[in-house]
Amino acid sequence: MALWGIGIDALLSDGGTVYFDSVVVNDYDDSGFGVVVENFEDGNLDEYTITQGASGASITHSAYRGSRALMLDGTDVSMVRSEQHPRNPAAGETFSCFVRAENGADVVQVGYGVQDVDNRYAVRLDFANDSLALLAIKNGENNIISEKSSGVKLREGGYYPLEVDWLTNGEHTIRLKGAGGAVKVVELNAEERTWSDGGIGFDAYLASGGQAYIDSFTKEEYRPRRAGRVVDDFNDGTLNEYSFQTGEAGATLVSSPSFFGAKALKFSDTPVQMSSTTGLAAYPAMGDEIRTLIRSSNGEGQIDIYYGIQDAQNKYIVRMDFSEDRLQLLRYENGTHHLLNEVDGTCYTHGKQWYRVVIDWRITGSHAIRLMDSSENTLIQFSENDSRWVGGGIGFNADPPANGSLFVDSVLMQERKGKLNELRAEHGSIKNSQMNQLSSNNYDRSAEITYTFEDGSTTKVVHGITGDKRKVSYPNGEYWRKHTLEFRHQKQRIMDRSMRW
Repeated sequence: MALWGIGIDALLSDGGTVYFDSVVVNDYDDSGFGVVVENFEDGNLDEYTITQGASGASITHSAYRGSRALMLDGTDVSMVRSEQHPRNPAAGETFSCFVRAENGADVVQVGYGVQDVDNRYAVRLDFANDSLALLAIKNGENNIISEKSSGVKLREGGYYPLEVDWLTNGEHTIRLKGAGGAVKVVELNAEERTWSDGGIGFDAYLASGGQAYIDSFTKEEYRPRRAGRVVDDFNDGTLNEYSFQTGEAGATLVSSPSFFGAKALKFSDTPVQMSSTTGLAAYPAMGDEIRTLIRSSNGEGQIDIYYGIQDAQNKYIVRMDFSEDRLQLLRYENGTHHLLNEVDGTCYTHGKQWYRVVIDWRITGSHAIRLMDSSENTLIQFSENDSRWVGGGIGFNADPPANGSLFVDSVLMQERKGKLNELRAEHGSIKNSQMNQLSSNNYDRSAEITYTFEDGSTTKVVHGITGDKRKVSYPNGEYWRKHTLEFRHQKQRIMDRSMRW
């Protein structure tokens, strides 16, 4: 896109006040709190071009988080920050903010993909008519892409979490949730491909007066950037971490098609077998979830995902056979294939697109395999128990089709080690547990739970909750996780909303 930046507008026909606070990107850093795009803590608006209503735009101390917020008061206001900013939302990412209306405020809009003041997307929250809509504003004209009634009265005085999944295929899934984020009020699905990146913005239409508040605009990246969660995204432009058993010339890194980032791995012309046991940022083990993307250019060919590699003769294999429309889980032991489970037919019915493969290598020894389409709808899933190995390398075995190619992108892992399960396995079932409420210690609330096991051993687990984040501290590790019930049901975003120290 030609322009990047953020923009803010407020249209206050008959007076009223609008507050904005904490525009944040949540690409979790080591603190777990994200990186701020704009929180107005510098106390000025010098970086903004205010095209309308400059007298109504000011900084206020009426902030939801921190000490300052943006206030738009008494007149229609339009303001844009148009310089390029690397933390703006883009297609393939999820972002959210909190919206509140008071004293008869009619309409609040949250914009994204902002090219300029006249070209952008906007999510419209209509408190007067209890509805949610997605607009594409093109050359200054509002085009309603999709609209849906909430079915309930949108009430004033409390913050509504608003969340947008902006997929790379042009799909937009918009959710408005109740206070605390646990209950979904309304969900809207739309498709619009005009822009794939850009800034953010806000509008408020206050024909009946009143105030609108927007706080904590955060972006949770669809894929993580932290080393240790990216196994290989191929963006370093090299395959030096791999050894090739066959066909090294058939493996290349390409910029298109790639699902994430700058590069994808391409197999063409000749069969390729490659593996890595050292040199990558991380290697999956029992208790981890492995996620990657696979594609065939013509719907033919076969590709194996290797994990738990011990050596050339011992490894686990997930086999995607496009030609035979088959998905298999195998154990390759001492040079012999052992079929653990398979599904034939109806696997790759969505044609020549990216398919996501998820391998949940559980601490119990179960291997839960899931195949999804590019929109992360589950197509096939099955599981099988096998505890021959507990960790190892990764790799690929590709047999590309004639006059076609196979592609791999973005190999990720999420550490989900199930600490209490491990403790139960070592010490037996939990006999009892006691909870001790702690002082806030910089959290909204926190508690220490002491577990006593059958063999008499004890362990203490500390939970600290701040906003929509939950910190869980075990004796040997600390984790940040999303603290919403909805999180567990969203489209497999676990990779991107959790981190392990």
